[in-house]
Amino acid sequence: MAEENEIEEKTESEDSLRVSEDDELDLDEMDEDEELAEEVKEVGAYMVIGQGDFSMTRSNRGADDPGDNTLSEPQYIAKFGDMLFVSDRGNHRVVIWEQFPEENGEPCSLVL
Repeated sequence: MAEENEIEEKTESEDSLRVSEDDELDLDEMDEDEELAEEVKEVGAYMVIGQGDFSMTRSNRGADDPGDNTLSEPQYIAKFGDMLFVSDRGNHRVVIWEQFPEENGEPCSLVL
């Protein structure tokens, strides 16, 4: 019984599960300072999709109709393997890149 209580305490704590370089799962216990550092981390943007560069702000790059390299009110994003899915709410569609985009404004592979 004591072992069960120990397991329950571990699973209810603020631990994280990480994958090591050897592809092994490790349970890392984090203290409050580490948790705060995890929350504060910021990564600057290095690429933009749906626009030609970081200074453009108009839906569909100012065009009347959407193109395979434009977005209007993107709402959700998901990555699956190398694929990128974006819900393009303003154009009532989902755009998909079969390989993660590598340059600003890269055209998508598929439109649903």
